[in-house]
Amino acid sequence: MCGICGIVSTSLIEPNAVHAMNHQLIHRGPDGAGIWQTAHAQLGHRRLAIIDLVTGDQPFSSPDGAWQLVFNGEIYNFQALRQQLHGLGHQFHTNSDTEVLLAALIEWGEHAFSHLAGMFAFAAWHQPSQSLWLVRDRLGKKPLYYSQTKHGLIFGSEIKALLQYPELDRSLNPQALSAYLTYGYVPNPATWYANIQQLAPGHALVWQAGSIRAWQWWQARQIAQQPRLNISEKAAIEQTRQLVRAGVERRLISDVPLGAFLSGGLDSSIVVAEAQALLGQQLHTFSIGFEGGGWYDESSYAELVAKQLGTKHQCFMVEPDAIAKLPQLLAHYDEPFLDSSALPMALLSQMTREHCTVALSGDGGDEVFAGYERFGAGLWTQRYQQLPRLLRQMIEQTIAMLPQTNANSRLARLKRVLAKIQLPLEQGFPRWLMAFTPEELADWGLPALQPSAAERFRQATQGIADPLAQLICYNLASYLPDDLLVKADRMSMAYGLEVRSPFLDQHLVEWALQLPANLHWRGGRGKWLLRQAYAERLPKTIIERPKHGFGVPLDQWFRQQLKPMLHDYLLSPTSHIQQWLTKAKLEQLCQAHWAGTINAGHQLWTLLTLELWLQTHHQMRPYAHNYVD
Repeated sequence: MCGICGIVSTSLIEPNAVHAMNHQLIHRGPDGAGIWQTAHAQLGHRRLAIIDLVTGDQPFSSPDGAWQLVFNGEIYNFQALRQQLHGLGHQFHTNSDTEVLLAALIEWGEHAFSHLAGMFAFAAWHQPSQSLWLVRDRLGKKPLYYSQTKHGLIFGSEIKALLQYPELDRSLNPQALSAYLTYGYVPNPATWYANIQQLAPGHALVWQAGSIRAWQWWQARQIAQQPRLNISEKAAIEQTRQLVRAGVERRLISDVPLGAFLSGGLDSSIVVAEAQALLGQQLHTFSIGFEGGGWYDESSYAELVAKQLGTKHQCFMVEPDAIAKLPQLLAHYDEPFLDSSALPMALLSQMTREHCTVALSGDGGDEVFAGYERFGAGLWTQRYQQLPRLLRQMIEQTIAMLPQTNANSRLARLKRVLAKIQLPLEQGFPRWLMAFTPEELADWGLPALQPSAAERFRQATQGIADPLAQLICYNLASYLPDDLLVKADRMSMAYGLEVRSPFLDQHLVEWALQLPANLHWRGGRGKWLLRQAYAERLPKTIIERPKHGFGVPLDQWFRQQLKPMLHDYLLSPTSHIQQWLTKAKLEQLCQAHWAGTINAGHQLWTLLTLELWLQTHHQMRPYAHNYVD
């Protein structure tokens, strides 16, 4: 696990120009640094040593010097590939997956990508043809940003590395504000910067002589378009166990101490159970709790699992004053970022890094096995839309006439659900993760998002017949790479910790994408297969407990301990966010939340993180025109 960066150009590059970019990535690779440079290319690398601690340094050169490679990630099947490539005549002089990756690229070219099992973002410079290859893994576990310059291209694991390049155009993306307020992030391949793009998950590009050829080499949609597997429940349960176990086993290869996150939820409990059994020794596990307990605190469940499995367990308690870390956390994202669970994730990573360099995670279980409640809501949407129009109108009119109640009441929740399921699926389903709806953006006086959320849904699900597979694919193309994996990567790498996610193993993902819906969702709940597969190995409480999000009690904090923070940042006369959003509307939102008529914690966090970012980048303006009336 590392950080990479580089510059290529048709003109001469100033010597050592990549050094400043590479220095910005020191947190991603505290164990060493490497630079390779020639007249028209410079590559930088920061190393977090995990495998082959002695001879795995980068940039890595091919035996003939024609290729130079910088690589961030892990190739879990590198040992099998090494044996295969050795049979094809390749000689190896290290025990690293980096050398195997370069040999695969030399042997198979762009067909090498499909041979790779793991998480990766890499850049390979071919000196004879003066061309640069950039490649990102299937699901986007590892980040890669790039920008075309006047004479070439720059790239890096994080935006902060690109910002060190003096000639970079730092103009902001005019769609960024509307996108961020909608999703809580700017969807890939765009960023907050108009001239910085992400290389999208499962994509590759080749730069040569100032031109770019880009293509998508893997996509979930193509797999989900295939007919559903005809498989019995018994066979599916056994196959689930085998694939999960294999995914965990592939991620146990390490030359440094390895532990695991344990939230007390089903997914992390399964990963820990398999890892402990495969290792045959006590595993070190780590969790986060919240002072004062309450719904958000899962620490008791984590302790229950740890006790039954016999792990060496540690828990870190989070208090509201941990919010003081927020500016530091945002610096690692380089962009405003909505997900409030970044805070506990950072504290968990910091604590874990004191004991381990690698941590297993349960991330991906909900994505692969349809664990989120919104998947059920998406299925309800289709059923609701099939009701006679007159009946739907009667239901909607009746509920609309009911009085307003507290935001936490059952009636209030019912109204929120109905507001989504009465819309067509492509319009309603994305709203489950929206901070602000299109109607709210219009009310704020902001431009409509292009492409719309509905259009993004249609693009991600085109040609997929199975309704649940549509929802899974949309989630794999949006929330997973743009939120969940960004959070996991930035917060873990901020402390030099590598996080591995067995549920995102390609074999498991591709198999699950072809399963019939009734093996995923049954009895009003997701992850039916996982519950059946591990019912005898985990406590009944863990198997049966409902889905629990990994977050912080924002609603409560913003009404109590952090209420003054909203005054200081959002409602202050010096607030930067008021250049777009009127103080009157900001006050209206805060007052409604404080009164309990709405739960606006999600929205207030979105605005707070944006304000903190603007305070650092206040000299930048996304728009020439001010949209505030």
